[in-house]
Amino acid sequence: MINIVNADKYFNVKNKQVLALNDISLNIEASKIIGIIGYSGAGKSTLLRLMNGLETVDSGSVEVLGQNIESANSLQLKNLRKQISMIFQHFNLLKTKTVFENIAFPLRLDAGLNKNEIRLKVEKLAQEVGLTEHLYKYPKQLSGGQKQRVGIARALANSPKILLCDEATSALDPITTHEILSLLLKINRSLGITIVLITHEIDVIRRICDDVVVLDKGTIAEKGPVDQVLLHPKHSVSRSLILEKVDLDELDLREKSTVIRVTAIGELAKRPPYELIAVNTATDYQIVHAKIERTKTSLYSQTIFALHGMNIRGFIQQLQQIGAYVDVMSTHEKSLTEAA
Repeated sequence: MINIVNADKYFNVKNKQVLALNDISLNIEASKIIGIIGYSGAGKSTLLRLMNGLETVDSGSVEVLGQNIESANSLQLKNLRKQISMIFQHFNLLKTKTVFENIAFPLRLDAGLNKNEIRLKVEKLAQEVGLTEHLYKYPKQLSGGQKQRVGIARALANSPKILLCDEATSALDPITTHEILSLLLKINRSLGITIVLITHEIDVIRRICDDVVVLDKGTIAEKGPVDQVLLHPKHSVSRSLILEKVDLDELDLREKSTVIRVTAIGELAKRPPYELIAVNTATDYQIVHAKIERTKTSLYSQTIFALHGMNIRGFIQQLQQIGAYVDVMSTHEKSLTEAA
């Protein structure tokens, strides 16, 4: 579907070449939802623009839907872009046009449809995204969520195979964000459209993505299935983006506490035997922080413990034996990091 191999991208800034993407290799399968996350300036938008030919690589290759972007002529790029649509952070609607006209805009560029066919398709798209009663309103009369629904309907007008989302929910409140993400998930499942989205919000990745790519200063720091990367992040950038921020210095912990983060997935998350393990190992524990959430496919819990006792290593080992993932955050016993 999308195959990027050893891609480098430079930009000229004040007569100097700046490396925006460095040795990027990425394969995106059909019908998947892929999240790309990273701090500002990591290269997320540039990577997205490589996928629809708005940018080309300086070395390496980008192949989308079987078409090599670097060797494509203008007609081939035009045909390819008909199969790739974009949803934008700030909606990019035509302010002087109604909802109907905004959705119809890409359809009017296709000479193969008559007015009645355009009307029927626009009405169908509006129904799918929940805009039927707003078809003849103007953007200024709509909420942020409604504007983004217009953007989604417009993006679907030409029946694309790939949907690229550039921070599609960052301008929305949490409730509306949830609604838009649910709509994107519905579109993915019902139409089989491949969705690639860039975001700085880890909850967006958690809720709807199958795989995640973590970018850091133009390179891929980490990539893989969401459950793998979000629940067991390895790279320091992944960890800073994903893991709950806990300032241990501000906690009222006993002296010489060992602090660990425990991640449990599935059934183990529902009934973790932490108390039993503490009894078995004669370990005293204090729960510093706890949460239970879902990714697209899994229920998981993360619990931060402050531990005290003579057999903390045994406590950690028993957690690992039952399938929990343990991250030692702070300890006065250096050898404990070997057990985690």
